[in-house]
Amino acid sequence: MEKQKKENDIVLQGLRKQRDLLLSKFKQIDFSYSLKRYNEQPELAEQSRCSAVAVELLSHLDLFTTIKEKIGYLADHLQHVTLSDECVCRLI
Repeated sequence: MEKQKKENDIVLQGLRKQRDLLLSKFKQIDFSYSLKRYNEQPELAEQSRCSAVAVELLSHLDLFTTIKEKIGYLADHLQHVTLSDECVCRLI
């Protein structure tokens, strides 16, 4: 009985050492992961900002394309209209 108790104590000490080692490794991994996530945050924020700017630029491009088409349409339909010098002077 006494012999078995000593063996159990030895096994228990070994298990405690393994547990402590695993806990310290877990803390290192957790800290490394947290540090990595912290370092990635500015990159993610920059990517998000760039995506928002890209969407805005596409919207402006669509607007300018529409304006260009409308000006072309008006130019085609107003080619036959001529302005006298008097009208031009009033416009200026």
